[in-house]
Amino acid sequence: SLLSIIVVLTFRYNDPCPPSTPPTPPPLPLFFPASSGFFRLALEHKAVLCAGNRNPALNAACCGFLQRLSVCLLSQPDPAASILPQDCEEIETVLRSSLPSLCCRVCEWPSLLCESPGPQCDPAGPRATQYCLLTLLHLALQHGDRLLPDSTVFSCVVTLLCSVQEQGDSALPPCVLRSALYLLSVTQDKSPDLDWVSQLVSIG
Repeated sequence: SLLSIIVVLTFRYNDPCPPSTPPTPPPLPLFFPASSGFFRLALEHKAVLCAGNRNPALNAACCGFLQRLSVCLLSQPDPAASILPQDCEEIETVLRSSLPSLCCRVCEWPSLLCESPGPQCDPAGPRATQYCLLTLLHLALQHGDRLLPDSTVFSCVVTLLCSVQEQGDSALPPCVLRSALYLLSVTQDKSPDLDWVSQLVSIG
């Protein structure tokens, strides 16, 4: 399973070395840059094998793997990280509530992010799914994995934030707002529509 892969990699780097073998570098610095690539692997498997309530056990395993991977990445000390320690519990809640129903290919995310579910949307419905996508994009991108092109991410985030503002939805959870601002800041260089961000200063 995917969880087995991460366990094997972790234990491999933690195995004691024979005296004649040069010391193995600390495992986490080596693991973090590669680990974000598992996001796409798990998400694509969920989309192909678990859509339509198929393979519920596999879906649960993939969700558990993604949550554990996210916690692992969040535990990395990073002075440049825009995710604060107090956000971790809130991020886990966002992922836990939406991951089970998230069974679509990554290439379909832009259409989900640009949907306008309406001001009376279900708290656990489309808007919550959009927040989950923002969080996953943030975690993956922060560790070097661009799940979507920068220009697409920028446009989708702007559209989503404008939708939240126009519909008068409840304020974004702080961790989701930070994820959105992080994505805008990292992807703005390849996006000609940076002026749109001036419309968003009142959000949050």
